[in-house]
Amino acid sequence: MGLNEAQLPVYEKLVGRGVNHRVVARMFETIHSREQRKEGDPVIGESHLAAVMKGAVKCEGPIQLEPGGPKVVALVGPTGVGKTTTIAKLAARFALHQEKKVAMVSLDTYRMGAWEQLEAYGELMQVPVSLAADRSEFARVMEKVRDMDVVLVDTMGKSHRDPDYCRQLQRVFEVVPKVETHLVQSATSQESVVTQCFKQFAPLGIDRVLFTKLDEAVNFGMLFNCSIRYRIPFSYFTTGQSVPEDIEVASEDKVIRLIFN
Repeated sequence: MGLNEAQLPVYEKLVGRGVNHRVVARMFETIHSREQRKEGDPVIGESHLAAVMKGAVKCEGPIQLEPGGPKVVALVGPTGVGKTTTIAKLAARFALHQEKKVAMVSLDTYRMGAWEQLEAYGELMQVPVSLAADRSEFARVMEKVRDMDVVLVDTMGKSHRDPDYCRQLQRVFEVVPKVETHLVQSATSQESVVTQCFKQFAPLGIDRVLFTKLDEAVNFGMLFNCSIRYRIPFSYFTTGQSVPEDIEVASEDKVIRLIFN
């Protein structure tokens, strides 16, 4: 199906904001076929596209706690996407807003200041913070925090090209029955880099995707592309450096507003 003059501006707008051009063309075809059956030759505008796109995005937040033991949530991802600050924001939501028993665990023994940064947040919130350098230390820490409602695990940031990174994390996570893994990605990253990260962390079993730095991003089509390509729900979005304010539960409406507005 070729685009007419009325449809071309909407097509160009979405492609210009980072939505994959093939995906946009397919959506036009889908809407055209559906509407044509109802009313002849349809006029397809932004509202039609927005409705289809909203139905294609999947968000599942916030983190759901479970009875009978702590919910263990790990944030994984490359260096520089804001995992440590995001851990602190999540801890504040649970500890200060919901009055839950929270512990933070850092596996990051590589980055200078990572442990100290998390420890400082823990002192402010009166949340215990532990450092685990390997599998055996992580097992000891998890035994110590077994009475918590939620345990938030900060991981080391490595290059998405490091082949051993995932294997190391897998071995560490094996000491607990279930770790809910959130892949943290920056909304400012190039889509090719994000794609490589999805491939690298796939062996861990990614449960959710968490996008940071929405306040610094210009185009948001990548969020939509990732949602329909990987079908992994979004959990949270972060929108600044302030703890605990600059984090929100991801929503389909938010994704669509970011793209169109």
